[in-house]
Amino acid sequence: MPMIDADFERWAERNVCPCGSGLYKLPLMDAQNIFCCYFCDVCEKEKKAKYRPEILTGYDQSDVDEPIEPEDPDEWGSRG
Repeated sequence: MPMIDADFERWAERNVCPCGSGLYKLPLMDAQNIFCCYFCDVCEKEKKAKYRPEILTGYDQSDVDEPIEPEDPDEWGSRG
């Protein structure tokens, strides 16, 4: 049985939030399901505040100020 306790201890050490609270960490994912950082109940607001709201809630072409290239290369036009 001591091995189970040691395994749990190692797991717990790897899964503690880096903010130092001692709570378990959760991954913060953006609207495109890309990992941003880890957070816990203590630091969630602070960590989310580092990102623009549209990054976490989603965005479309009307939210960005640059054109998105068409998927079809024939529609790209000249790049000169």
